[in-house]
Amino acid sequence: MTFNEEIEFVRGLNQASGRSVGIFLEIKSPAWHREQGVDLPSRVLAELADLSNLLERIPVYLACFDADELRKIHKKVDPGFTIIQLLSSTTLIDAAQLADIAAYAKGIGPSIQLIYQGKNSAGQPRLTDLVRQAHALGLGVYPYTFRADDLPDGMETFEELLELFIVRLEVDGLISDFTDRVVDFRQQQFAGGGS
Repeated sequence: MTFNEEIEFVRGLNQASGRSVGIFLEIKSPAWHREQGVDLPSRVLAELADLSNLLERIPVYLACFDADELRKIHKKVDPGFTIIQLLSSTTLIDAAQLADIAAYAKGIGPSIQLIYQGKNSAGQPRLTDLVRQAHALGLGVYPYTFRADDLPDGMETFEELLELFIVRLEVDGLISDFTDRVVDFRQQQFAGGGS
């Protein structure tokens, strides 16, 4: 499937459902691609510019682990695109770094482990303050990767994990390989007037 066909598919979903389904693009390993002779970020931005008429009213999220690359993209990108700084499970992040991210991105995509760190002896989740700090700076939070077949330590079910992040922590979105189950969970949680 080409990117153009994917956009047409999303447009069709939006028209048929009355919802606003978006596109979440990850620019993977830009430095490695440059070593191979491919300027991947420039190609992605050019493709988005070429397809801008098709992307009208479709939310677009551009994500990458490379902060320098995202800073460059921030200077070029259409203001309607949402830039997401991805953060690996080994990232050490503090308030100053979050404030720096807020200067070029509209959100963060942290590994689940940067937020949830297992359960304490009483069976309660041990949570960092990352979601609250990011929200205080106006950054959306889009953690990854939610898998029903690979639950973090201490989580008994996929729904328990979703409840923690969606209901209790109120993340802005999440990245999952089990989107059908996430949609089912949200429909059950917010049936009758939720978001």
